Amino acid sequence: MQKKVLIVDDREENLLVLKNFFNFFGKRDDLDIFLADNSEDAYNIVKEQSPSLIFLDVQIETRTSGLELAKKIRDNYPNDKIHIWAVTAQTLKNFDDKESIEQQCYNHGCDKYFTKPFDQKKIIVEVAKLLDMEIPSFTKEKMGL
Repeated sequence: MQKKVLIVDDREENLLVLKNFFNFFGKRDDLDIFLADNSEDAYNIVKEQSPSLIFLDVQIETRTSGLELAKKIRDNYPNDKIHIWAVTAQTLKNFDDKESIEQQCYNHGCDKYFTKPFDQKKIIVEVAKLLDMEIPSFTKEKMGL
């Protein structure tokens, strides 16, 4: 079964870091990775490809665009098995917000929340479990898993 992952971030270097992260799983013919640097392209990829997993930067284009995209996906695809993992450098509660950025992510439909820089070991294990992918022995040795 083909596994599809969408990575959404408006900074090219962040897109490449997350895309290259999947090298820990070795060369795979059953994995398609899609990249989007804005919410409109990301939403179109969701419509066309129906990814199983989305790594979503919370602050693409504007302060709340990533959260708005997560909500739009949840509103329009409520029964789909799309997992949205928020990835953000923002960790603190803003003075004008009533809730933390983490809580805002969950309230907008994200399933998990990771801060940059993220814990690679933790995400390798989470991705492997979610997408039912074996972690190669070279990665286990390198990462101490």
